[in-house]
Amino acid sequence: MLLVLSAGILAVPFCAQILVHWLSVDALKSSTDPLTGLRNRRGFYRSASKLFAAETRTLCLSVVMLDGSDALRALVESLPPDSHHTVEHVVADGDLVLFQTDLVITPGTKGLATIDVFRVQDGKIAEHWDTLQQEPEQTASGNDMFATLTSPRTSATSATANTALSRAVVLDYFTDLTKHRDLRAVDRYVAPDLVQHDPALADGAAATKAAYAQRFKADPGFTATVASVVAEGDYVVVHSHYRNSAGDLGQSVYEIFRVQHGKIVEHWSDTQDVPATSANGNTMF
Repeated sequence: MLLVLSAGILAVPFCAQILVHWLSVDALKSSTDPLTGLRNRRGFYRSASKLFAAETRTLCLSVVMLDGSDALRALVESLPPDSHHTVEHVVADGDLVLFQTDLVITPGTKGLATIDVFRVQDGKIAEHWDTLQQEPEQTASGNDMFATLTSPRTSATSATANTALSRAVVLDYFTDLTKHRDLRAVDRYVAPDLVQHDPALADGAAATKAAYAQRFKADPGFTATVASVVAEGDYVVVHSHYRNSAGDLGQSVYEIFRVQHGKIVEHWSDTQDVPATSANGNTMF
C-alpha cells in the first residue's frame, strides 16, 4: 500500500503525524522504511509494535478484526502488494485521531471509502474504530466521496477557525434535525449551496432537507444516536448509530461537516451496515 499525504497533515498534532507514518506503506511496498531503515514488512512490524499498546488486549472496534496488534499485522499481510491507501482528511481532537482514506485494493477499480479512528493513550494506540463503504460508480451530486471543493480547497483544518463554534453548529443541527425532527434546522445551519459528498444526495441544502423529510415519513421509528464527536477547526465529525426501528441493527455512520461563518458548507459521509456479530465481540460504537 502506498500512502499519499496532503500537505495539510503537518498541521495536526504530533500524535496524528505518528499515525500517518504508521499507516504509510512505504514500509510495506518500498524497499526500506524511511523512518527505521528496515526492509518492507519488518519496518511495518517495528512501527506497529511501538505504536500499539504492548498487551494483546488492545481494543479494536472494527467488526472484521480481533483485538490486539497481531490481528492488524495479519490484515496488512493479506492485502495485495499493489493496493494503496490515500489519506484524504485528518481530524484530531484530544486523544482521538480520525482518518478518512481511499483504500483501493485492485488498481483501476473503485475502492473503499474508509474511516479509521484511533484513541491514543500514553503514546500508544489503545483503541480503534472503523467504517467502510464501497465507492459507487456515480454519485447523485457528481462529486466524489473525498475531494474538498469549498474554498480554500484544502483538507487541512483551519488554524484560525473556532473549534467550539464549529462543534456547536454541527451538534445543534444534528440534534434538532435527527432527534427533534425539525426540518427547519437545515435552513438555520446549512448553506443553501452546500457541497455534498454523500453519494446518495445532490448538492444543496434543499436536497438534504427533502431526503430527511422522506426518511422521517418512511421510517417513523428512525433514530440517530451519537457515539462520538471529533472536532478541529472548521471540521467536525459525528459518529452515530442510525436505526430505522428499535429492533433494527442499523448502520454505523460517520459524517464530516465543514463549517464556515456559522454554516455547514460541505458534507462527507461513510456508512456501513452493523453486522449481527463481530470478530472481536465489541460493537462498532
